[in-house]
Amino acid sequence: MSNDDEVRIDRALLDRVAARDASAIAALYDRHGRLLFGLILWILCNRSEAEEVLLEVFLRAWTRIETYDAPGVRFPPHHHTGDEECYVISGSLIACGRRLVAGDFHHAEGGSDHGELFTEEGCRMLLVVPPEDYLPPVTG
Repeated sequence: MSNDDEVRIDRALLDRVAARDASAIAALYDRHGRLLFGLILWILCNRSEAEEVLLEVFLRAWTRIETYDAPGVRFPPHHHTGDEECYVISGSLIACGRRLVAGDFHHAEGGSDHGELFTEEGCRMLLVVPPEDYLPPVTG
């Protein structure tokens, strides 16, 4: 299956989540849960914490679906007190002047500032930041 097909499937599932179809969030979990869990476990090195974070990822996808990364979404420039870890799952993201595609990883050191993040075509990503860091609302 091509990356374009994968993105179309994910977008259709996210549209169903927005329509409050619980089977769609389950389908997203089936499609991405294993990969996300492995990445979260690699970052945290703690199985129980990784399980909690994974559940939080899908809970937020369900409760904050209106903010998902559709084409044209932008995160304004921001500051982080702790490290920022970003893993692109599908689509593409422009971060710090670099185009990241599925499988790419971006790290920003704690205490750093960086410019706007945006997606032209839409993307799915795992973004890990300390809970005390403020993430501004998305626009698009």
